[in-house]
Amino acid sequence: MNYFLAYRPKFTSPNIGGYRYFFNGQEGDNEVFGENSLFAFEYRMHDARLGRFWSIDPLAAKYPWWSTYQFAGLMPTWYREMEGLEPDYNGSYNGQGAYAPILDENNKPLPNTENQTWIWNNSIWNKADVAVVYETMESVFTRANPTYLKNVEIAINLHGSSFGLNSYESICHFLSQTGHESAGFTTVEEKFNYSVNGLVSTFSKYFYVGTPVEGKYDATKYARTEDHPAKAEEIANIVYSNRMGNGANEGYLYRGRGLIQLTGKSAYQSFTDYINATFTNNTVDFVKDPDLIKTDQYMVLSAMWFFKKNVVDKIDVKDASVKEVTKIINGGYNRLKDRESKYIQLKSVLK
Repeated sequence: MNYFLAYRPKFTSPNIGGYRYFFNGQEGDNEVFGENSLFAFEYRMHDARLGRFWSIDPLAAKYPWWSTYQFAGLMPTWYREMEGLEPDYNGSYNGQGAYAPILDENNKPLPNTENQTWIWNNSIWNKADVAVVYETMESVFTRANPTYLKNVEIAINLHGSSFGLNSYESICHFLSQTGHESAGFTTVEEKFNYSVNGLVSTFSKYFYVGTPVEGKYDATKYARTEDHPAKAEEIANIVYSNRMGNGANEGYLYRGRGLIQLTGKSAYQSFTDYINATFTNNTVDFVKDPDLIKTDQYMVLSAMWFFKKNVVDKIDVKDASVKEVTKIINGGYNRLKDRESKYIQLKSVLK
């Protein structure tokens, strides 16, 4: 309870023509406390001279990762103050992972719990083995697109528990695999910009180089060379059409998208069904609009959905090796060393 609620002086402002509202839309009190010195929030007042609130927000106990006197998530140019339900960004909670002590029934920190990690899920914060924050991921994936990393942070902390991503090992596996599949979080779609050797190495079932092989295509005619760029659409249609639910010449349309490169019309339809059944405010159709999977949270949710369905639900992720997880994700062991290296790095920075 904020005891300062009983005192909210009537406001007049002879200095600026009687206008009552200032920073962040909050009411000021120039008459009693001096110009731009006091801002009256619904549940507490902020004294600009002291640089702090007079009292603790009554909802502070529900948000232990923030200072009890913080304002707008400590980022007032980015977030809005929502009277305790902060930070608020574009109308929804932004779900940062956090380190904060566990509080007792009197809202006092319990001893030796200051390093407890939390993730946000199903409208509450849950204790977790590890918190996922932008800065720690950036230290491993140094070339990453900042927007992609922020999407990963938000999606895991908002929804990770629903996908089995609430343990140290599961999160390290997920990030190392998606980090590799997305080229260090720099791309969210399959490009097919292969060199000749790269094309043959990746799709040896369909392409050859050198001596012709019956039933296969000459890689030099499709991969990038000094004479021409890679023929991405043709390559995709060769390797993906008429399988994975795709029809003829639909390989490129339903190529890999999202952080884990969700591929094939059947997978797009299954993910559509899942999202519309799970998130009731959504009516999306990734089959009709495949590029949606590259956007905002869908790029991460598609990867988490795939990871849960194919990894979490089938093996014990906490005891699984990177090789075992890679086999499921990749169908083989393509660039296993890079995935293992990223897993080791993540284990050293995520705590």
